[in-house]
Amino acid sequence: MKEVFGITIVLILQLFFFSCKTPENTDEYSAIDFTLIVIPDTQYMVMNTDYMGQNLNQFIAKAHWIKSKKDSLNIAYVAHVGDLVEDGDREHEWANANIPMSIIESTGIPYGIAPGNHDLNDWKNGGNNNTYFKSYNDNYSKDRYQKHVLGFQNGFPIGTAINHYTFFNSGSLEFMVLNLQYYPSIEVLQWANQILKTFPKKRVIINTHDVNAPGIYDLVNSHNNVFLVVNGHYCEREWVKKNVRSNGTVWMDILSNYQIDGSDGWVQCTGGNNGIAEGIFRYYVFKPSMDIIVAYTYSPISKTYKNGRTSYFSWEYEM
Repeated sequence: MKEVFGITIVLILQLFFFSCKTPENTDEYSAIDFTLIVIPDTQYMVMNTDYMGQNLNQFIAKAHWIKSKKDSLNIAYVAHVGDLVEDGDREHEWANANIPMSIIESTGIPYGIAPGNHDLNDWKNGGNNNTYFKSYNDNYSKDRYQKHVLGFQNGFPIGTAINHYTFFNSGSLEFMVLNLQYYPSIEVLQWANQILKTFPKKRVIINTHDVNAPGIYDLVNSHNNVFLVVNGHYCEREWVKKNVRSNGTVWMDILSNYQIDGSDGWVQCTGGNNGIAEGIFRYYVFKPSMDIIVAYTYSPISKTYKNGRTSYFSWEYEM
């Protein structure tokens, strides 16, 4: 165990790991089950130069798979963890990204993007304030979310959807997805804190690019209704961390980022046939009748599931 901000953090405990069966053949779906899709960093795909074996078709394949599974998986929400593009100044990358994102948008499934550092217009110089999200805001404006995303509520800064939150329900279960930008400012964190205070009965999923940015852990530890934080950014491929607050409530920190060659560390953040070149993404099936959430990792390119200990697992969550 380790201490973070005075809160005891327990890593990868009491998870149920599956390594000897194939999800698509053995898992059964109930009529009340529903699914959260998480799309990891897609920056190399939208470059569409076959950089590290990656191209736009892999992102498009994800979008078509999501569209095809909308009803059978009862998909409730699609979260993109950020780094939608490689360079926020390149207009053609935003245009490329809009192709698969528009396919997802056309399904009517609510979605949200948590802008990453590469989505900044001046990311190479370390710029990170709201003026640097100009291209993101031009392409994913508050107006676009209001028009196309069912359950969209509001964003911050005022008039934008750089940070925003959306409601969705499944039966009697009420959820909120809170999308937070890369390295949120004090003002953004104060806004997020107020939103969480305003809706204490919502079951909250936070989607953010870098979970280790200052203030994120403090924010999550302060609100018992936050039970899951999905994120990307780090080239560790996957991690699964179970965090226990001082009052005993639990939240999960789960990273997905497949633009690596199978080795850990920034030095290996290079794609390759074992990583994002397969178009890998993550989805979570909520099973209210069993009070569990099951995580799946799938490639629409190879049409295979990944069965490693941090690729296919479940944890208990009372619903």
